[in-house]
Amino acid sequence: MQAAVLREVGQSDIFIAVAAVADYRVKNRAEHKLKKTDGLPVIELEENPDILATVASLPAAPFCVGFAAESRNLLDFAESKRKKKKLPMLVANLAQHAMGADHNEVVLLDDVKPASAAGHAQGASGAGHCAASGHAIGSPRLIASPSFIFQVGRNLSANLLHYAEGPP
Repeated sequence: MQAAVLREVGQSDIFIAVAAVADYRVKNRAEHKLKKTDGLPVIELEENPDILATVASLPAAPFCVGFAAESRNLLDFAESKRKKKKLPMLVANLAQHAMGADHNEVVLLDDVKPASAAGHAQGASGAGHCAASGHAIGSPRLIASPSFIFQVGRNLSANLLHYAEGPP
């Protein structure tokens, strides 16, 4: 998959990486079916390539949007992932609230420094900005449902176009 992405990404202005197929793969693949023995087989894992991080680190990288499904510490873990991969935007949610649900709450994290109630700029350390609604992270979050997806898509598209045109 990484080779296919890298072949095509040079023609893209925006790269949206929805989710990794798997973070790990079997390192010691067996050539044939594993037969039952007296003990359990040892299966070693290795990391899969991080396609999003690779694309985001390209010299002429497109505007990259990543996703983070976390099970705890949503804002801290998602912002850490966004900074580590050098992403201008990341969509984050709690996996346990999203799986099998009709509605999903997400937070959009980006480099915009939201204004405080007093009107002063706040740093983005551990904080973020909901690009779809214009609210700071502490504000009500974006709730996604099938009837709401169209509007969210329009807002996200508008924000992506804004970013593609230049920094805020």
